Amino acid sequence: MSTRFLLAVIIAVFTTSAGADDAHATRDASVGFTQANSAFAAGDYEAAAAGFRAIVETGRVSAALLYDLANSDSKAGRAGEAVLNYERALLLAPRDPDVQANLRQTRAAANLAEPQRGRWQQTAAVLTVDEWAWFAAAALWAACLLLAAHALRLDAQRRPTRLWMTSVAGLGLAAVACGSLATTRLDDLDRAVVVGPGPALRVAPFDSATISTELVAGQLVEPERWHESFVLVRTPDGQAGWIPSTDLSEILPR
Repeated sequence: MSTRFLLAVIIAVFTTSAGADDAHATRDASVGFTQANSAFAAGDYEAAAAGFRAIVETGRVSAALLYDLANSDSKAGRAGEAVLNYERALLLAPRDPDVQANLRQTRAAANLAEPQRGRWQQTAAVLTVDEWAWFAAAALWAACLLLAAHALRLDAQRRPTRLWMTSVAGLGLAAVACGSLATTRLDDLDRAVVVGPGPALRVAPFDSATISTELVAGQLVEPERWHESFVLVRTPDGQAGWIPSTDLSEILPR
C-alpha cells in the first residue's frame, strides 16, 4: 500500500510556504476557497465541490478542506465521493465529531450499512497512524531509559525491584500494543470506495463479463489485485469480483 496521499498531507500541513511562487499559489487557493464557500452558501453545490476539489488537487490538503468537499459532494447527490472524502478527512482528524456525524448521515441517506469493526479496529481508529507510532516510540524509549539507568547504577549488587521490572515490562508491552494498533490502522486504511454510477462486480476483468453482484456508490471494498483497467475487490461480506478502476477510488491513493 502506498502512503503517497498521507505524505502529501504531512507536507501540506507542516511545511511553511516561501517564495513568490508559493505566495501566489496561496493567494489563489485562498480566493478559490472563498469562492467555493460562497457557492456552497448560495446552494450551488456543484460549483462548491469543483472549487474545493481544485484546491485539494494542488496538494493543499487539510481535514477541514476535505470535510467541506465531502459536504458539497453529499449535497450534490454524489454519495460515493462524499464517503470517500469524509474517510480521507478522518485520516487527519479521526476524532472529529462533525466528520463522523456527517459520514453517518450520508451513509444512512444512501442506505449504506455502517462498516462492522472489531473492538481492536475501533481502538486503532481513535488515533492517526502517526500518533500511534509516536506513542509506541515514546514507550520504547522510556523502557530503554529505565534499562540504561539500572545498568549505570553504582550499587551493582542491588537487584532490580518488582516495581522496576513491572515498569519495564509494562512499557515494553505498551510499545508493542501501540505498534500493533498503528499497523491495524494502516490495514484499515487499505480500502477503497465505490464511486462510479451503476457499479457492479464482474466475474472477469472485461466489460463484456457477466455481472455477479450489483454495488452501491459509497460502498467500502478492499482492493486485492489490478489487471489493466480493472481491479479485483472484496466486499465486507466476502464477495469478490472485478470492477472498472474508474468506478473505484482508494482512500489512501497509490
